[in-house]
Amino acid sequence: MAQTEMEYRRLGRSGLMISKLVLGTMNLGRPTGRTESFKMIDTALEAGINILDCADIYAGGKSEEIIGEALSRNKRRKDLILTSKVFMRVGEGPNDAGNSKHHILGRL
Repeated sequence: MAQTEMEYRRLGRSGLMISKLVLGTMNLGRPTGRTESFKMIDTALEAGINILDCADIYAGGKSEEIIGEALSRNKRRKDLILTSKVFMRVGEGPNDAGNSKHHILGRL
């Protein structure tokens, strides 16, 4: 499939150029299965999308796992920017929510 003309915009003062469209990944892993999720990611990259939006709570973490597996399979990690939100509660512990360094790094 040929790459289509995607518009790109500067992301603030970061110097990064990101696609006008972003692939949201909340449904990857639930209800969207692995195979279909891989197809969605590959199609987005082929269309010129270079940013994926995720969060550590999406599908109980399955969304991030699927993204990692898809990018390992298609060898396209260097072609895109991944975002992830980390504020929401992901466990019962006192540090399993929020924007603390401990919570953010603990999710890696």
